[in-house]
Amino acid sequence: HSIRMPRHAIARVAVVAIIAVFIFPMRAYAAHGTHVVIAEIQVGGATARDEFIEIYNPTANSVAFEGWRLAKRTASGNESNLVTAFPALAIPAHGSLLVAHPDGVFSGSADQRYTPQESIANDNAVVLYGPLRDGVRPVVDLVGWGTAAAREGSAASNPPTGQSLERKPGGGEGDAQDTGDNAADFVIRAQPSPQGTSAAPRPAVPSADAGTT
Repeated sequence: HSIRMPRHAIARVAVVAIIAVFIFPMRAYAAHGTHVVIAEIQVGGATARDEFIEIYNPTANSVAFEGWRLAKRTASGNESNLVTAFPALAIPAHGSLLVAHPDGVFSGSADQRYTPQESIANDNAVVLYGPLRDGVRPVVDLVGWGTAAAREGSAASNPPTGQSLERKPGGGEGDAQDTGDNAADFVIRAQPSPQGTSAAPRPAVPSADAGTT
């Protein structure tokens, strides 16, 4: 015979389950996104070329980056390449890849420098393209700020000189929030924190998850 749980007992179990969700949330790494994102952007500092773009991998596996492309779009939408094709690089799980202007202060610590002499500015957008497949290069992420015509949802704010735009939540929790709205997903960071492939994972990756794709 089947055993039926009394209704009042079922209700108590449901209440306990709901409380557990709020009091004991899932660990941060389990809540991270499923694709690579643009994480932090500085437009300029002491010079206009003191700029960087940090790309973040929120997944539990390293991501091969060879053949990906990074471009910028002006306020009117004109596009030009910052990195025409990435070389054989990989972004570690919960790690970052740093791209910077070759003549700027971040050039020495960058994993990749802009290949042409391009530069980003206020009211621009940055577009990250995946590798070419069947003649199509997919847009993996797009961030627009100021009056940029290209953006996801509403544009983020123009960052003040020497400051950056950082994707939430930021810091040790990583930069994985992606609601499809740049204004909601990014905040101004007064002290930029550019990080590349040599930086520690954010958040830490359990050893069982540290595979490759």
